[in-house]
Amino acid sequence: MLDSMVTLNSVIRFNELNPLYKPSDNSVPVFSQEEIEKQMAKIQTPIPLTYNHAVAQYVNVYAKNKRQLTSRLMGLSKLYYPLFEQELDKQGLPLEFKHLAAVESALNPIAVSPMGATGIWQFMYATGKRYGLSIGSYVDERRDPYLSTVAACKYFKDMYAIYGDWLLVIASYNCGPGNVNKAIARAGGVKNFWAISRFLPAETRNYVPAFIAATYVMNYAKEYNIAPATAEFMYHMVDTVTVKNRVTFNQLSKALDVPREVISFLNPIYKKGVVPGGDEIFKLMLPTNKIAVYIANESSIEKYSTEELTPVQYAFKEDDFIYKEVKKTAIVKKNETLKQFAQRTKCSVGEIKKWNKLASSKLKRGQKLSYYALVKVPKPKEKVQEAVAAKNDSVQINVTDSTGTALASNVETLSKVDDQTEVDSNSKVAEDGTLQLTYEPGKEARKSNYKYHTVQRGDTLWNIARRYDGTVEQLKQMNNLSRNATIKVGAKIKVPVNG
Repeated sequence: MLDSMVTLNSVIRFNELNPLYKPSDNSVPVFSQEEIEKQMAKIQTPIPLTYNHAVAQYVNVYAKNKRQLTSRLMGLSKLYYPLFEQELDKQGLPLEFKHLAAVESALNPIAVSPMGATGIWQFMYATGKRYGLSIGSYVDERRDPYLSTVAACKYFKDMYAIYGDWLLVIASYNCGPGNVNKAIARAGGVKNFWAISRFLPAETRNYVPAFIAATYVMNYAKEYNIAPATAEFMYHMVDTVTVKNRVTFNQLSKALDVPREVISFLNPIYKKGVVPGGDEIFKLMLPTNKIAVYIANESSIEKYSTEELTPVQYAFKEDDFIYKEVKKTAIVKKNETLKQFAQRTKCSVGEIKKWNKLASSKLKRGQKLSYYALVKVPKPKEKVQEAVAAKNDSVQINVTDSTGTALASNVETLSKVDDQTEVDSNSKVAEDGTLQLTYEPGKEARKSNYKYHTVQRGDTLWNIARRYDGTVEQLKQMNNLSRNATIKVGAKIKVPVNG
């Protein structure tokens, strides 16, 4: 799991100027077995820390082979360990259990194992539910560092009440109490990890030594020339605020000037980048220097989040469509009769025979038959540019001034391009779609206050409005859109020219 920490680069870059960051010395001191045993004995914990060949292998992993990633693991511990220690102390549990999370997930709250164990404490779905963690489409409390720590502490206490041995508690956390019970029975009833180890799954036989090694190396990291890479966040550098309504990480990122990756990192409980809001009260963790900024912009963040999440649709009226007869082809299925084929294509038997010039009603599997179907398609709309350029489609009008005096007649004109606009022969449609109007005699030519935008994949009314310095409400009014309308890719909608 240590390798999963390389995904935190965006968070590190955000806080890379942290003065507490110190690169690790590349030299690796070597200690004898006797020296390590003496050092390990000095760690004051009720958990029996035994040094043997299995533990030595993992000491080598944490102190030598993965020392740079261990350095980053120590940096993450500045954020999570104070939280763990607080709850472990509250529950009367050994504080060294905090290192178990490092072994489980490398302190990655969104880690997911191949078996589906999730979060910083790697809870399986059923175990998480049994210990009160809510798991849904938007929120997974297994990914919440605090809530999952509370659940883990409950598990540790339950298992210690059964076994009375801390190493067996750790073993059961990895493979489940069922496997530990079977191993105890095969070992003759003795409740000692090392005595029953050979009867446990291979992963668990390595899991407990890894925990002992991690506890030792984290306590003696300085002696191994490993410095904590505190380039992410420390416990005192973050705080929480209460969120009442839905907000998205995208809007939080824009309003607070914090990378979205950082907000995700600090709030791993939210699976889809959305704080759901609603009847429940949710917490949002932010850098302490951004708390006041969030409070000051709370209403606007909620507003833009709502617009981002509200589905919009380009509203078509029924009379905007026509039904067109389209020729289609279908393949005859196995044992399908002509009657069944006709029913499937919503045609009559006679029509199918006529269209395909069939002499009999017998069909063969895989045979291709043609049929006609009515398809609902948008009604073709006259293009302004083509209409203005048309030579034979003139409309006779008389242009007058305010007194009614005739100024021109027989003007080649397209009248009423839409419900509000009349244009004369000097009107043009520019390449960017802007309509140039000159229908007011004696006045300087002017542009209309809108042009057309073709909806692209990923467009929303919100980001289109921002692109053209308008508002969502303005777009809805200009295009006669209902409140819950959605826009479709390829649709053309009016957008403001000058905001």
